[in-house]
Formats: sequence, structure tokens, C-alpha cells
Amino acid sequence: MKLTQTKFKNGAISKLDLADVETQDAQNQYTVVNSENLYNQQVLKLKQLLELDPSVDFQIEKIKLTDLMESIPDKQQVFAQAIENLPDLKIYDSQNEILAKALEITKAGYKPTLSATAGLNTGYTSTQDYSYFNQFKNNFNKSVGLSLNVPIFSKKQNDTNVKLAQIDIEQNKLDKISASKTLYSSIETAWQNAIANQAQQKSSKVARDNAKLAYDLASKKYEFGGLTTTELAVSRNTYLTNEQTYLQSKYMSVLYTQLLNFYQGKTLTAN
Repeated sequence: MKLTQTKFKNGAISKLDLADVETQDAQNQYTVVNSENLYNQQVLKLKQLLELDPSVDFQIEKIKLTDLMESIPDKQQVFAQAIENLPDLKIYDSQNEILAKALEITKAGYKPTLSATAGLNTGYTSTQDYSYFNQFKNNFNKSVGLSLNVPIFSKKQNDTNVKLAQIDIEQNKLDKISASKTLYSSIETAWQNAIANQAQQKSSKVARDNAKLAYDLASKKYEFGGLTTTELAVSRNTYLTNEQTYLQSKYMSVLYTQLLNFYQGKTLTAN
């Protein structure tokens, strides 16, 4: 901007060219303010998701990522490790054990039951002439009983209960298969996105570097009057567009690579 104003004062560019540059500069400042506002809104949403106290000063640490790309593991390997490390499918195994025990308990309904009872009792009444302690002694009674219950007429109910318990086990198996498919689909999507974004990162880096070189050369030519302000603005916008594309693919590549690490039970890092 200062260079453009200097060139205008020296008569190297017209008032129209200066106005174009000033307009572009104002738009750039607006974009910066708008981007900062959007960033702060996203930080606030993250703070709310974490349910942090409003008084907590929550800031996201700025990290510097290298251009080195982490190797992407085989998706079948990721899925196998996810089954071992994540609770997504283990919960169905635990539930299956519970349901199997419930089935055993239900099948116990087919078996006869034998119960034993025993009792001791005594009493006292004021209508008799015996003393208090003599009455307790003379009225002392003992009882013992056995009860045998054979489930002859409840067979249909037992059959129904057993079948329902077996259905619960089969339904749990189907739920596990469905959850397994969902997990594999999520892993496959993350794996494909990691592959695609790494490829985009490589190609966009070349495009970004070339656009940066072109913009640097255009800036030099502009200083010596070899380019108009419009041509310089076009070169600058081309560079910024390629820079944005590169950064987006770079961070998305890191995101999906770390997601694959999460599925494998690895510690998440930001290198």
C-alpha cells in the first residue's frame, strides 16, 4: 500500500489505480476481521462443548506443522486394531455374556424346585392358671416342612421365556454386526480422506510454491513499473488462493491421519 501511494505521488500511477488498491486493501482488512470473528465463534463453541466455566480463559495452542506426511496404514490393519482397542464392539461381547447368563437362569424354570421350611413358636394367655414361664414352656412347638414344585403346567411359559432369551442373544449378535459395519465404514472413509488429502497436499504445495514465485516476480516488476496494480492484484490473489488450498489439504491430511491413529489406540500427536 505504501509503495502504491509513493508511486501515485510520483505520478507513476493514476488516481484510478490508487483507488483500486485502496479498495482491495479495505476488503482485505474486512476479510481479516471477519475471519477473526469466525475463529472466535468456533473457539467459543468448542469451549461450550467442553462445558468449561465461563470464567476460564480458553485458548487454542498454535502449533507449527511440518511438511512431512505421516505414512498411512492399511485400512484392514486399522480395523483389526480398532476392534481390539475401542469399546464400540466390546460392549456387545459383554452384553452377550449377560444374556447368556440370563438364558441359563431362564432354563432353570424347567427344573423342579425343592424348598424346606422350619419354624418355632410358643404363646401365653392370661385365661389359663399356668404361670408365664410354664405356658411358654408347655406351648412351645416346632415344625419342619418340605415343598416340591414340579413345573408340569408351566412348560409353555418356560418355552416362551427361553425363546425370548434366545432372541435377545441373536439380536445382540445382529447389533454387533451392524456396529461392526458402521465402524468399518467410518474407518474406510477416514482412510480414503487421508489418502486424498495427502495427494492434494503434494500437488497443492507445488502450485503454491509456483504461485509464490510468480507473485514475488510480479511484485518486483510492479516496483519498476512493469505491471499495473490490477495485474499485481491478480497475481497476489492467485498466490493466496493456492496458499489457502495447500493449508486446507495439509490440515485435513493431519486430521484424518490422527483419526486413523485414534482408531488404532495410538497417542494423538501434532507434529
